[in-house]
Amino acid sequence: MTRGIAVLLHNDNLVRSLEFNGHMYCDYDSNGYQLIELLKGVNDLKSFDFAIKSFNDEFFGYSDVSLYRSPLPTSICFDNRSYIGKWFSDYVFIRNALGRPFMISDINGDSLSLPSKSTAVYYFGSFYTLINDWEPCFCLPNKLKQNLNNNYATV
Repeated sequence: MTRGIAVLLHNDNLVRSLEFNGHMYCDYDSNGYQLIELLKGVNDLKSFDFAIKSFNDEFFGYSDVSLYRSPLPTSICFDNRSYIGKWFSDYVFIRNALGRPFMISDINGDSLSLPSKSTAVYYFGSFYTLINDWEPCFCLPNKLKQNLNNNYATV
């Protein structure tokens, strides 16, 4: 089973969801894709809590859907030594609701300035994709992605 957690960067907090276990990859029609869609528009703790509970109710039905808060670090740096202990999950979905960019370095040393109102997805600490609220999700299979782009261009 493919696991994933959602993370909200908000005010002075890093807020983590519980780990969801099952189909959390980002392909179209996966639970990860559904989570990405639910995180669009999340810009505060209340809407994050609602999105996570809705996601759980729809796809998992876990009895405890607690959120875990910790102080917001100056940046996030994924690394081989601490990845399992800190993040544990296959996929980490990071939603920026700070109102400013936030720096993330992946396990390969590549950096991303995560824009506000955007979600970055990391796979075992490696950058996977970036989704902005104002763009369609590009976690789709290539053919479907191309059809979406072509249709979007004609609007």
